[in-house]
Amino acid sequence: MANEVIIRSAKNRVYDLLVNAEKCSGCYTCQYRCSLRLTMLSAPAETAIIIDRSANQVGSVISFTEKCDVCTICALFCPYGALERVKKETVAS
Repeated sequence: MANEVIIRSAKNRVYDLLVNAEKCSGCYTCQYRCSLRLTMLSAPAETAIIIDRSANQVGSVISFTEKCDVCTICALFCPYGALERVKKETVAS
């Protein structure tokens, strides 16, 4: 079974966010770092990324709320490579 990679992007960001849920262990490090960025507190209910370990047998289900601005802080701290930040390619006109 091939890994499904989802790309999240925002026009005002230098990086895209690649999501590979099969690599997710459900450690919640991304949620913790996201909530710190958004609220300056460890507040899982206020995070922009949601990890659901119970919904999937391989990896976790990773979803995002409308609060996600694709800052990629979750990818910077993901120890398993489930979230990865990739610099956008510049296209010459």
